[in-house]
Amino acid sequence: MDTKYQLWNNEEWHIDQFSRPAFPIRFINAHHHGSTSSNSIALSLMRKLVVSPALDKTVTLMEQADTENIVPKILCNPDARSNLSKRVEEFYTDIQNSQSLTYMGKVLLYATSYMSLTNHYGLLTLGMKEEVQRQTVVAPVFIASLPRTGSTILHRTMSLDTARFRNFDLADMVVPLPKPIPRWDQEGRHDKAKEADGLVNSIKLIYPGQLECLETMHGFRPSEADEDLGWYDTGLGHPYMDPLMKLYPEYRQKEDVNVGTIESKDVARYRYAWLAMIMKIYQYTDEVEWNERKQKEGRAFLRQHARPSMDLPWLMKDPNHSAYLPELLEEFPDAKLIFTHRNP
Repeated sequence: MDTKYQLWNNEEWHIDQFSRPAFPIRFINAHHHGSTSSNSIALSLMRKLVVSPALDKTVTLMEQADTENIVPKILCNPDARSNLSKRVEEFYTDIQNSQSLTYMGKVLLYATSYMSLTNHYGLLTLGMKEEVQRQTVVAPVFIASLPRTGSTILHRTMSLDTARFRNFDLADMVVPLPKPIPRWDQEGRHDKAKEADGLVNSIKLIYPGQLECLETMHGFRPSEADEDLGWYDTGLGHPYMDPLMKLYPEYRQKEDVNVGTIESKDVARYRYAWLAMIMKIYQYTDEVEWNERKQKEGRAFLRQHARPSMDLPWLMKDPNHSAYLPELLEEFPDAKLIFTHRNP
C-alpha cells in the first residue's frame, strides 16, 4: 500500500480499525453461513408478518388521502401507491438475492423497511390535516454542495443561528413519532435527542466501535442538524442510500435505473414533495403547540418562551441536492442555494 495513503488512513479514516460485529452476531452469521434456505425463511416471515401489513396499511391511507384531496397528488395518487409497493418489493428481493450481506445483515436491513413504513403512515396522517396543508414554505435555504466540501460543518454552524433559520436535527428524523417537537421547545427537544441517542447508540451492541469510525466522516449527533436523507427514508418505504451502498450490485442490475428508482427524476420530485409536507407539519406544530401552551400556562409560559417567528426559512442540507436542482426548484421555486467547494 502507498506509504502516504497508509499514513493518511492512520491519522484520519482509521479504516483498518473498523470493528467486527459483536460476538452473538458473528456466531449467528457463522451458523447460517451458506444456508440460503434459512435466509429465505427469515425474510419471508418478516415480509408476511411485519412488512407487508405495514405496507398495506400505508397504501390504504394513501388511497384515503387521494380521495380526500388534501395532500399533493404526487404523494398519494395511484402512481405513488404503485411505486411505493414496487420499491418495497424490490428492496426485499434485492436483500434476498444479495451475495455480500450476511444472514443478520439481511435481517437487520429488511427491518428498516418496516420502520420506514411505520413512520410514513404516522407522518402522512399528520400531513392530511387541512391546517397543515395551508402552511406555506417560504424561501428555504439548501446547501447543495458535493460531498467532502465542508457542507456538514457549515450546516451545523448556520443552524445555531436560530433567529434566522430553522432546521431539522437528527433526532427529528430518527424518532419523528408519536408527534413532532416544536423548534422553540428546548426541554422537549432535549428529551427527544436523548431518546434518539439511545437508538443510535444501540448500534454499539451490534457493531462496537462503528460510530467512532463513522465520526471521522460524518458524526451522527441527535441534537445537531443533519442531512435530509432521514426524511427520504420515511417517504420511500426503505432507507434512501442503502440500495446504492449495501445493495449496489443488485441495484445496478436493473434494466433502467433512471426510471422509477431512487435515482430517477420522478422519485426526486416525490421526495421533494414529501420534504415540503414535513416542513409544513413542523411549521404547524410550532404555531399550534405555542398557542396551546400559552393558553394553558399563561404568563409563566410567556416569561420563558417568546412567540416564535413563523416565517423563518428552513435550512436544509444534502449533497444529493446537487444532482436534482431542477426538481428541487420545481417544488421550492423561491429556494436559495449554497454551494461550497474545496481544492481537490
